[in-house]
Amino acid sequence: MKPCFDYALYYINRFPKTESELCLQLRKKWYFQKEIDETITQLKQLNYVNDVEFTRLYFWSECTRKGKPVFRVKGKLMHKWVDKDLIQEIELELEDDIIEGQKTKIAKEIRNMKSKWLDGIEIIHKLQGRWYSFDLIKETIEDRRR
Repeated sequence: MKPCFDYALYYINRFPKTESELCLQLRKKWYFQKEIDETITQLKQLNYVNDVEFTRLYFWSECTRKGKPVFRVKGKLMHKWVDKDLIQEIELELEDDIIEGQKTKIAKEIRNMKSKWLDGIEIIHKLQGRWYSFDLIKETIEDRRR
């Protein structure tokens, strides 16, 4: 069996992980808690495991770049055992970028739905079904009219 540190590097190499996800994976591989703690401490010192940066990048990728609803992204982050207060803090920090990313996604969805001959109310219902807020949808539509 690989040393704990080597396995941890192998595990986080492909995709970043939260501290809790890494800890859980190392426990599944039957490493001792002392080894796990030492490994995570080393990785944190090297900045390979950083929940704040992970949360910031996750919000940027999912909300700002892909335009996914905040509600879903927050749920996924909580599923990855990220602290609720940290999620709130990063969400507030990136709020303007998140809103712009979502507006871009909503505008794209509206164009796609109009090309399928859907109109006003149907489009709004479909977007709300995808967890976008009515206020954000309304704001996007008003911005497109200007």
